[in-house]
Amino acid sequence: MNLVPSKYLVTVPLDKDSSILYHSLFGGAVVVKRELLRLIETFNFKISTQTSYQRIPISRDTMRMLRKHSFLVPAGTDEYILLKKQWEREGLEKSIRSGALITNLRLEMVNYCNFRCKHCFVPRLYCLDKKTKMSFSTAKRAIDSLVTIMQRNKNKFGSVTFWGGEPLFNWGVVKSILHYLEQIARSASSIVLQPSIITNGSMIDDEIASVIKHYGSGVLVSLDGFRRENDAFRMFQNGRGTFGRIIQGLDTLKKHKVEFGVELCINDYNFNSIEKLIDFLIDRYKRFEFITILYILYDGVCPFDSHTSKEKAQRVAQIFAYLIKKRLGILEEWEIILEHALEQRKPRLRFCYGQASSLYVNPQGVVFPCHLMRVPLGKVQDIEKVYHSKNYKLVASRSIYNIEGCRGCIIEGMCAGGCPGRVAFYSHNIYRTDNALVKAKYCEFRRHLFKELLKFYVRRDIAKEGKPEDKCIRKKGGIRCQNF
Repeated sequence: MNLVPSKYLVTVPLDKDSSILYHSLFGGAVVVKRELLRLIETFNFKISTQTSYQRIPISRDTMRMLRKHSFLVPAGTDEYILLKKQWEREGLEKSIRSGALITNLRLEMVNYCNFRCKHCFVPRLYCLDKKTKMSFSTAKRAIDSLVTIMQRNKNKFGSVTFWGGEPLFNWGVVKSILHYLEQIARSASSIVLQPSIITNGSMIDDEIASVIKHYGSGVLVSLDGFRRENDAFRMFQNGRGTFGRIIQGLDTLKKHKVEFGVELCINDYNFNSIEKLIDFLIDRYKRFEFITILYILYDGVCPFDSHTSKEKAQRVAQIFAYLIKKRLGILEEWEIILEHALEQRKPRLRFCYGQASSLYVNPQGVVFPCHLMRVPLGKVQDIEKVYHSKNYKLVASRSIYNIEGCRGCIIEGMCAGGCPGRVAFYSHNIYRTDNALVKAKYCEFRRHLFKELLKFYVRRDIAKEGKPEDKCIRKKGGIRCQNF
């Protein structure tokens, strides 16, 4: 059997003597010396495994590592076949047909807001001509259908998220639904649907905060910097700044001991001041035992952007490093991507499992895959059958092995096509990752950020081991140093 280097091998320079080597489909990153990279290149001559030990100064342990991580593969191997086999092994086709993946519901409580943020995507998506609220009957119908689907598939845990616009404009219905979710959890079904609210924070008062606390709902609030930075592009409809009202809302949540996270968008206004905002949030809300998670949304959607993709990636990596230093969470999607890169794992078939597990219902009762994918799946009265629709199958089946535009990307197996909603935002087709706007606004930045974060994580773990001169392989919980 002849071995050759996998065509999916990628190297990221770490320092003058070593590089990070990983498989763009299967991860398994290791730190290796330049000499080993040159040796790997010699396998292009298809040297047999039996003679390789005689002709090449490489240990059996290293050879086993190279084969285990699929860095060296038998000549003629089609590694994409493994992706399709993994899809079949996990029985995803059957799960899609039965609706077994559906456990999450997102309710668009209103289609309007009291803010007029310059970077908001909502007006561009919805082209609003009148204000609309979701009725209790529409929300209840959607939740009852979700419960029926989950019972049919013996799923016990799911979630309901209140969206907008600004969902607190429909607080009466939100409050009624929170009570209804509690009733469901106490009923014979025993199904638990965890509630959460995405809000701008400006309408939170004592009554709202106390109800949220009672029902154990999570809250995610938008805040983009201190007064000057935030108010430059996050303002009320009359043009006034929103910083004071947002902080007042956070203070009210703190007063009632409600756990919350903060979501922000990075742009030219706050590009160099995010660490100060993080310190401000820690100092102001540190007395309570919860983690303030700052989600970094910076993939080209935001305007006010004069930085290159590489500059943005380097800056976001610095912010992530600061968050980790402060023992806060980073954006979950990047934790998953890096875990996949640093461990040898089975293929990551889909980037967003929400594309199959979540349903998004607007105030009129139309069901979509999510707030960004405006592909109608059906009406709320037929939601129990929505997974039989052609559009649901199209969205749920989006996988790494059927997205042609991702072939050959250096983070193909980690990114797995990226957010289908973001891709649809630019190209109007969730499968068109080869679209010029997707590549320029989304893919280029993600590749740069992946490299920066990969180097950060590896250097951090090597420093913890105290053996920076060794060649190291990642293991769960840290780095295991070996002579590679």
